[in-house]
Amino acid sequence: SGALPAFVLVWGSLFGLGAPSFASLPNISFDGYARLLSDPKLYLALGNTIVVACLSALIVTVIGALLAWIVVRTKIVGRSVLDFISIMSVGIPSIIAALAVMILYLTLPVPIYGTIWILVVAYSYRLAVTTRICRAGLMQLHPELEDASYVAGGAWWTTLRRVVLPLLAPSLAGAWLLLFIVGVREFTLPMVLHSPDNIVLSVILWRLFSDGETIQASALATLVLLLVVGVTVAVRRLFLPRVRGF
Repeated sequence: SGALPAFVLVWGSLFGLGAPSFASLPNISFDGYARLLSDPKLYLALGNTIVVACLSALIVTVIGALLAWIVVRTKIVGRSVLDFISIMSVGIPSIIAALAVMILYLTLPVPIYGTIWILVVAYSYRLAVTTRICRAGLMQLHPELEDASYVAGGAWWTTLRRVVLPLLAPSLAGAWLLLFIVGVREFTLPMVLHSPDNIVLSVILWRLFSDGETIQASALATLVLLLVVGVTVAVRRLFLPRVRGF
């Protein structure tokens, strides 16, 4: 169960190592959180993590939705090739993607290496997730809905904005949320591509754990869980009523 690891992290951040017991309750301490929150690197890493996870999830969601629409709604020659290429991304290990991005941007005269933008680019290769989710959502929307809009005089953009996107919003939100969660907990990509300016929470967490700072590491892991849960609840509150409306 996912609740047990979460409980262990919270316990470790408050009581340190050791088996949970009622006898330890008087020894509760928030020193791990205090030391963690006093580190200015934490706030830089938090901002970088949110920006990279949000932007990369948005980019992949938009591109994946476009690919899904091409595959499901058009008769363009070669659309099956696009679908196959998007699926291939799920089989690319993060370490290979990180090395490929590093070599590419060390070769090209594009000054993004060492910035958060190279992380945004590196995170944005997982098209399989959003393509599958958006494709399933589009297959549930009958083409006659779009045809009715065209017959009523609606242009392609109007049909997309007022018919397709509102009905597809739950699928898009689900795809974005899943990619955001993956981006927040991603470790391999930022570990290979990180610098003092684009450090993220997962790298700090690993450094704390490697240095034996288990209490601070548990505290940081707990804060990451709270971040993910907070964003998940917010997205569900915004889009769950639309799901119930179907």
